[in-house]
Amino acid sequence: MAKRLRMKKGRTQEQLGAEMGFTGAAISAMERLIHPVSDDMLVQLERVLGGGNCVEVATAVHLRDSKVQDGPTFTVGPSSWSAFVAWQN
Repeated sequence: MAKRLRMKKGRTQEQLGAEMGFTGAAISAMERLIHPVSDDMLVQLERVLGGGNCVEVATAVHLRDSKVQDGPTFTVGPSSWSAFVAWQN
């Protein structure tokens, strides 16, 4: 979601990082879910890109097949999801 918001606002990772007080590499890691996102990063992300939207922090990642919305779901923890995303990259 952060990447989509960043791109919608027309910013590069480096530009967004500079506005938030982080490096472009930190923004890249956040977008790819490589490292847990700090509370400070979430606050800064909302400040720079939010435009009044709320930041939500998940303690679990809920998954389903978007083509079968009434189908089965399953839940994984954030660290498991991060490991899966890192494996995909």
